[in-house]
Parts: sequence; C-alpha cells; structure tokens
Amino acid sequence: MEEEMRNGKRWILAVVLVLGVLGGACDNAFESLGDKDSREAKLEEARIAMDSGDFTTAVALLVALNSEFPGDTEISRSLASAYSGKAGLSFFDLATQAQEAQDSGSSVDNTIGQLVSAFPHPVTDNNISDISTAITMMESISLASGDPNDYFALGLYYSAKAILLILKDTDRLGNDGIPDTFTPLALSDADAQTVYGSIGSAILNFGKAGLDDSSEILKSLNDLKGEIDARPETGIGNKLRAYLDSVF
Repeated sequence: MEEEMRNGKRWILAVVLVLGVLGGACDNAFESLGDKDSREAKLEEARIAMDSGDFTTAVALLVALNSEFPGDTEISRSLASAYSGKAGLSFFDLATQAQEAQDSGSSVDNTIGQLVSAFPHPVTDNNISDISTAITMMESISLASGDPNDYFALGLYYSAKAILLILKDTDRLGNDGIPDTFTPLALSDADAQTVYGSIGSAILNFGKAGLDDSSEILKSLNDLKGEIDARPETGIGNKLRAYLDSVF
C-alpha cells in the first residue's frame, strides 16, 4: 500500500511539474500594436486577462477572435489554454507549489497537500466541461499540426482531466488541504472509465510528443495504469475505486 501511495502521489507531482512547464510555454509573446481592434491587440488583451487570472474574459475575447479569424492556430491554442485556466488550473500556482515542495524536501504527504491546494475544490461539472473543451480543441490542433508541443499540451490536459475527476470525489479535511478520504461509491462507472481512458490518452499523446518511457511523467503514468490494472477486482470501475480507496 505504501508503494501505491508513493506512485499515485508521484504521478500527481509529475503532472504538476509538467503543468508548470506548459504554463511558461503558453505565455506567448504577443506584439501589441497601436490599433486596439487589430488581431495582435486583441490577442494581447486576452493574454493580459489570462495573466491576471480572468479566464472568463479571456475565453470571451478569444471566442470572438476565433470567429473573426477561423483556422488561426495561434488563436486556437490560446483559447484552449484559456479554457484550461477556466477549468481551474493555475499554471503559475502549480509550478510554484511544485518548486516549493522540491526545494523544501518536504514529505510526500505534505507535497500532495501543497499540490492539491492549487486545484479548484470542490471540483464542479463546469471545471470538467472546460477542460473537456480544451481537450477537444487541442485534439483538432495537434491532428492538423503534428507539432510535438501540441501533443504535449494534449497529454497534459488529459492528465489534468483525470485528476479533476478524482478530486471531485474526495473530501478535503484539516488545515493542510490533503484529500484525506475518498468515497468509492461516489465515483460512477462512467467517470471511472473516463479517468482510466484519460490516463491512457495522456500516455499516448506524451509519447507522440517525443517523451520516452524513462521520462518521469510517462514512468509515473505507466506505473499508475499498471497498478490499476493489477487490482484483483473485476471491471475498470471497481479496480479504480479500490485503488483510489487504498491511496486516500
């Protein structure tokens, strides 16, 4: 059980570390031109909104801009990023929490508490819907571009969706924010299938991004999937519920 807890929590740490990397990658350098109605000026306005954490405004601006310039990949990427932010993923906070955890050499239990505190809680259906929209957009973008960076982002969004669905069924108790309990019956078979499928899709897309099995993120995800598969219970729902119950 200690090994399961270590691997499960290492998976979240690895995902969060990568989230921090993507956060920096998504911080595009837009040129602000004098014409406030220009494409560049509107992109800059959306970037400023994202930087300030106002993802609702950023999404509204980018949806309008995406309609005005259909097929513009830069706008589409930015919109997918804005939806992920609207889902509650604070790249800056996640990167800061992960770095602080590494620098302090804190225990695994304390680390997971720090990292989970950067996610929204309680997780709502709107959070899940927004990350699903980001995934749908990035699927189209990566298919058209074949860019490893787009596959990397897609793998990240799938990982984040799995985490959000799991956190939806945890209770945060105490002052440290650690999800102390998991209610197995709260995770439906449909959600369990989505979590498991998201983990598989994350592995696939991180591979397309050029990561190999020795990378921390893929090693963690493969370990997690292997631990779920190894559970003696029948069916993905029962296997995942049993695994999460042992971890939390």
